[in-house]
Amino acid sequence: MPAYVNAADVLRAQGRDQESAATLLQGLQRVPTSATLHHALGLARIRLQQPELGLGSLRRAVELDPATARYSYVYAVALHSTGQADESIRRLQQAVKRWPYDRDMLMALTSFQLESGQRQDAQVTARRLVAAYPADPQVRVLAAQALGEQSP
Repeated sequence: MPAYVNAADVLRAQGRDQESAATLLQGLQRVPTSATLHHALGLARIRLQQPELGLGSLRRAVELDPATARYSYVYAVALHSTGQADESIRRLQQAVKRWPYDRDMLMALTSFQLESGQRQDAQVTARRLVAAYPADPQVRVLAAQALGEQSP
């Protein structure tokens, strides 16, 4: 399985995205339950402007390996980028219950809540973010936006 992912990465770096995706599909023929291959294929399909296929692969990675926070985060961000903001927020809220101090998830959730007009929810999430990462300048800027304060 790692060989397929590495070969696909090399092809992607060479701008050969179609071949990269084909390599990952070959890997999935051999190891259909590999969350890593599904995740990599999802990203490849998103790059190839195949959002529905990409989302399906990313979702499958989460289903196969729900213990990997990164898969949940990337899937939620991909949902948001394809216009599914409500589902993205719902997924992030679920993920944050499992990983309550994951910076990337909390940052994305705060941003998406603000963008969707869920200001009160964004403020709650921003407070959690600041409590976990008080010295992080990016956290402080986003929290200031959510809380309606001046940026530090």
